[in-house]
Amino acid sequence: MGMWAVPVAAAVGLALGDKGPVDELVRWVVTAVSATVLVALAHALTQVWSPGWSTAVACVSVLPATWLANRLATQLAYSRGPQQSLRALPLLLAGTTGAEEVGPLVARTVRDALASPASLVRVGPHVLGSSGDTALHLFEVPVLLHRNEVAVLAAAARPGETSLSRRDLDVMAAVAVTAAPALAGARAARAAAEAHHLAATARDRERDRLHADLHDELGPALSGLSLTAAAISSRLATDDTVTASRLVEELRGGIGHTATRVRELAYDLRPTVVEPTQLAPLLKQRLGTGGPPEITLDVEPCDLSLPDHVRPAVVRVVLEAVTNVRRHAEALHCSVHVARVGDEVRVVVDDDGIGPGTAGSGIGLGSIAARTAALHGTSSLRPRPGGGSRLTATFTTGSEG
Repeated sequence: MGMWAVPVAAAVGLALGDKGPVDELVRWVVTAVSATVLVALAHALTQVWSPGWSTAVACVSVLPATWLANRLATQLAYSRGPQQSLRALPLLLAGTTGAEEVGPLVARTVRDALASPASLVRVGPHVLGSSGDTALHLFEVPVLLHRNEVAVLAAAARPGETSLSRRDLDVMAAVAVTAAPALAGARAARAAAEAHHLAATARDRERDRLHADLHDELGPALSGLSLTAAAISSRLATDDTVTASRLVEELRGGIGHTATRVRELAYDLRPTVVEPTQLAPLLKQRLGTGGPPEITLDVEPCDLSLPDHVRPAVVRVVLEAVTNVRRHAEALHCSVHVARVGDEVRVVVDDDGIGPGTAGSGIGLGSIAARTAALHGTSSLRPRPGGGSRLTATFTTGSEG
């Protein structure tokens, strides 16, 4: 009965494509039965030739028999041969219908080819696909395309082994060469999806900000103008021309301020087109309106030229930051510094107001964070040495998305 367990267990292991718990059970059964058979065979042979040594030989043969049985069981339960997996990979990649299928397919191929209990494919910290128990210790091989790393293949050692062999690493390298173009495409698709999500987040935050401006500023401002007009009418009815004249001046000033805010909102609603050498003049023009605090602008160099997709974001972030200062900081002075440092653009907005407080959760700062993240940058708002606030935003000037 024990002898029949070996072919039966091997057949079950070969029939199952998924390397799950059943395969571990099959491997254990094959190992136990095979080791028992080998030890029994050694005992029987020794019993024939030298009966006095049969027990000792049986004991000594346990470890080598178990090792040999484990290797046999691993091959039977897991492996269908690396060459078969490598030959099938190009056809399988050609049959994928989406970039999201590439990572899991390559991970399964690595696992099958190495007879490994686990494998995965990752891009940076992001896992594109995995197979098996990835909590195991994994050995990594980079995936290179035109000498640039586009992904990493990782696989665990087979049960009973502590590391991958040179042959295993060669097989992973062969998988990497075959899968590199497809993985590069999957990586680009993931980056594009992330950029699209960040752009959508920035757009939604911009809409929230415009809604807040219309509701919190223009609504009350127009109501105030209406009340002032009613007061003027009342004063004129009583021939109080002095008070009416004063109210007319207030009404004129209120209309002028409201008109300025409407122009600013209209500017924010249209796409921002900034010519390569017009960044500094445009910022100077846009920051010259809106009242206190006093604004100091410094752009280095003065003819700073940035990529087309970066210039509008810099303008938006600067205007958003200064608007936050005007609304919340109670500052007398505000300085804006824009400079290019290597492949980054850095925007620093300082004010001498009351400090950050709880402004970090505002719509404006959320919009700044989304815009910088969309260009793989960062933003922060912290207390400024000497008092006030300092907002810092950085953008990368690489390719869009």
